[in-house]
Amino acid sequence: MTFLVFRKECDFKEEIPLSAAEIRHVRARRLRKADEVLVGDGRELHYQAGFSSDMKKLVILDDPPRKRKEPFRIACTSLPSGNRLDWMLQKSAELGVTHILPILCSRSGRVKFSSERAERIIHEAAVQSERFFLPEVYEPVKLKDSFSFIENNITDQALHTFLYTGSAPSFTEVQCEKPVSFFIGPEGDFDEQEISFFNEMQVRPYSLGNTILKVETAVLAALAVLSAKSI
Repeated sequence: MTFLVFRKECDFKEEIPLSAAEIRHVRARRLRKADEVLVGDGRELHYQAGFSSDMKKLVILDDPPRKRKEPFRIACTSLPSGNRLDWMLQKSAELGVTHILPILCSRSGRVKFSSERAERIIHEAAVQSERFFLPEVYEPVKLKDSFSFIENNITDQALHTFLYTGSAPSFTEVQCEKPVSFFIGPEGDFDEQEISFFNEMQVRPYSLGNTILKVETAVLAALAVLSAKSI
C-alpha cells in the first residue's frame, strides 16, 4: 500500500512529523514500516520516503525529487448547486483533473463556493485514490476573461474546447498531446452571445452524446474520456 503526505511548505531535507490525523490514518490502514510512502508539495514534485521507527515521522529516501509528468486537464465549468459541487470536486480529483476554473456565464446560478472546503475535499479524494498531485481550484472568473486567465496563470499552450448540446463532433476526437481545457456551461447551456464568443476565439465545439447532462456529470464524462485517451 502507498501512503501519501502533502506539505505545501516544507524542508524536505529533514524528518517530517506526521499530524495526529495522519497517525490515526496510518493505524487505521494498518500500514507497516516497509510500506511505500510518497511526500511532496502536491504541485510539482514528490519524494520517496519511509516511516521512522515509531511510525510518527517520515524520512526522505531519495534526492533529487521526482518531477510532475501528468498532462494538464483544465475544467472550466459553471458551478453546480448544493452538494453536487462537493461530489464533482471529489470525482474530478479521482479522474485526473489538474485545474478547476469556475466560470460565470449569463445563465449561471451559483457564483460562490468555499475554497477551503473545496481544497479539503480534493485532498481527501487524492489520498483515497492514491493520486499524488493535487488539482488547483480557482475563484470564479467571467467567461470572457477565462482565456487570458488560463494563459497568465496556468499555461499558454492549452487546446481550448467547449462542450455543446447541439450538433458537434464527439469529444472522443479531441487530441490529447497537449494541455486541454474544456468549457461547460450552466443549466440551460451557453447562450447565443457566448457561443458567438467561442466562435470568435476559434474554440471548437464538441459533444458528449445525445442526452442532456447536468453540469457535474458533463465534467466527469469529459475527464473520463481524456483519462482513457491518455492511457
